[in-house]
Amino acid sequence: MEDLERQRQGLKAEMTENRTKISEYKQTITEMNNSLRVMNESIQGFETKIADETLRLEVNTQAKREETQRKLHDATNKVDQATAHLKALEVETAATEVQFNAVLADGRTAEEDVNKIQSEIQHHETMIRQCRQQEQNVYQPYGTNMQGVVDSIGKMQWHGTPPVGPFGLYVKVRDPERWAKLMRTQIGSAMSSFAITDSRDHAQLKKLLQSSGNRNQIIIAERDEFDYSAGEPSDPNILTVLRALDISHAYVLRLLINQFQIERTILASTRGDADHLLQGFSSGGVAWSADGMRVQRFPEGGLSSTKLTPINNSSDQRNLLFTGKDAAGQLRQWQDALGRVTPTLQDAKNKYQQVKQEASRLGNAANSLKSQSKVAFREVKIAEQAKATLQGEANEELPVSLSALEDAKAEMVVEKDFLKQQFTDVSIKKGEVDEAQKPLQEQINEIKKQMDEFKQRADDAQAKVTTAVIARKKAQNAINYYKDKLGQEQAVHVDLETKCATVTAEFEDWTAKALQFCPEIPNPRKSDVVQRDLNATNNALKERERRHGASVEEMTVEVNKAKANLDSAEKELKNMWSLNKALGSSLSLRLARWQEFRRHIALRCKLVFQYHLSNRGYYGKVLFNHEAGTLQLKVQTDEQAQTQGARDKDPRSLSGGEKSFSTICLLLSLWESIGCPLRCLDEFDVFMDAVNRRISMKMMIDTANASDKKQYILITPLSVNMEIGPSVRVHRMSDPERGQATLPFN
Repeated sequence: MEDLERQRQGLKAEMTENRTKISEYKQTITEMNNSLRVMNESIQGFETKIADETLRLEVNTQAKREETQRKLHDATNKVDQATAHLKALEVETAATEVQFNAVLADGRTAEEDVNKIQSEIQHHETMIRQCRQQEQNVYQPYGTNMQGVVDSIGKMQWHGTPPVGPFGLYVKVRDPERWAKLMRTQIGSAMSSFAITDSRDHAQLKKLLQSSGNRNQIIIAERDEFDYSAGEPSDPNILTVLRALDISHAYVLRLLINQFQIERTILASTRGDADHLLQGFSSGGVAWSADGMRVQRFPEGGLSSTKLTPINNSSDQRNLLFTGKDAAGQLRQWQDALGRVTPTLQDAKNKYQQVKQEASRLGNAANSLKSQSKVAFREVKIAEQAKATLQGEANEELPVSLSALEDAKAEMVVEKDFLKQQFTDVSIKKGEVDEAQKPLQEQINEIKKQMDEFKQRADDAQAKVTTAVIARKKAQNAINYYKDKLGQEQAVHVDLETKCATVTAEFEDWTAKALQFCPEIPNPRKSDVVQRDLNATNNALKERERRHGASVEEMTVEVNKAKANLDSAEKELKNMWSLNKALGSSLSLRLARWQEFRRHIALRCKLVFQYHLSNRGYYGKVLFNHEAGTLQLKVQTDEQAQTQGARDKDPRSLSGGEKSFSTICLLLSLWESIGCPLRCLDEFDVFMDAVNRRISMKMMIDTANASDKKQYILITPLSVNMEIGPSVRVHRMSDPERGQATLPFN
């Protein structure tokens, strides 16, 4: 609606501008009409004066003047004929140029059609060639000699599980006709990836891929069979990328979830549908549309749309992915498409040649008409020159006053002709603007019609929404009423069930207790018999209480207390076992994670140590023994490498400068590994020679410049004889003064 309103306002502005031009043209035409009326009156006055003056001339000059006037009239007719012929040629030339431009436009269209068909043919031929290669090699879309790579992976030894890949072997699109193109664009590059579980296998797999001319992506990730259902939309009717794919490998599925969030990314046919679906998620989300848009709605309510980059290269191997057909089926499909397109190429070429010939003919005709127009223009000039000569002769034969009147009349006629020409030009421009107003008005009417239809649909939709809201409100009120009513009745029902259960339990309890004393008697006994039995039972209970020192009720209470204590102790013991088991699992997990962190820190320390040693041309390594809690350095100097080969040198046998340089490299690597924000070093260069000291100082300054939010404090008693950058601040302490009792700190 806003876009239509902007178009309507733009058209209105253009029409307003055209109306202004029309008003200016009308004002100019009115002024020209007034000027033309004045000129006609002046010319009529001149003609009257000339007629009066001519009557006063003598009779013997009448024949000569008539002959001169006849020649002048003939010259005027020739000028008019030549001018009319020139205008006719100009009109015909303009019409021919219009036809020529139209044919040129048709020629460009025909040429574009030929190029388009040729591109389609090249694309189809490329796809046919790739399909034939894929028939022979199912791994064709994933790289060169990929079959050999996969075979080699199965034969090689790996630290972790064997690499999994390429991913495309395990991924298929459920509806290729609808979603294959979008999936090629978004996740097609990941289909040639491989995955490993151990970082030590990365170098071996990378070398294997590069040896066959491939640079596939390698992902390092542990096998984690996590539950991803919480990330999926609760509505099963909402289509996500995961629901549109058929992934046969659980490891690959979870890697794609981690990389592309396919379980929560929504699919839609158009951008509008994607926006509509995302409005139902308060936390925002991302959607891909089949028309090539990525739509993201933020939790705060904002929305962004991004145009996806399509695959324009016909030789791109991703075009072979997600087709849903075998290579033979694809080959037949592309061959059929090539068979349909190829015959149209010759028709397009023939049409292009016809248009080209027509354009050549019209171009030659336009050039011929332009040449004729030039000849006609020269003829007009010659006729006007002859007319001017005759007019001069006629004026010479007339008296001075009559000649002056003729000259004034001629000037007025020239001005009148010029004014008529201007009038014609203004009228043509006004007509062009009037003609331009018609399509603008039609466009405005069409846009207004669309806006009215849209408003009508919006009003209808609003009316439906209002009706639905009212009905929904009534339904909600009814639901709330009956919910309250149901709650009340359910409460009454629960209360009655509770009472019924209590009475039933009491009855069953009393019945059970009564059966403990005696069997149920179907027929009631006499009261004196019952009383006698009751007295005997009471006497027996009293005798038992006397012997045991407690009544049955008291012993029952004690038994229940002991049983409750036993149950409580068993429950606490069970909880303690569960807690111990959970703590053991947590400790094992934390220990494994800590060992992994420790291994990464040690590896980082080794790499940084080797990097710093390389500044001096040394090679070394740091040997960590985490179980024994020891750290051992091995350093190989450049001199040693030349004399002793690859044998490492014990740090205790290093020279003073080498040992200090190695120590600084170790400190820098340890600082970098543990992330220490404040790094201090005192008198590090005391035992260094000039070369080691210069290299060490430059290395520490470069490391400090490369470290973000880290401060280095270096203390040395020696002078700093090197170029200091703007990031280094030098505090030079004054030399100590001997014989003073106090220090100058205050």
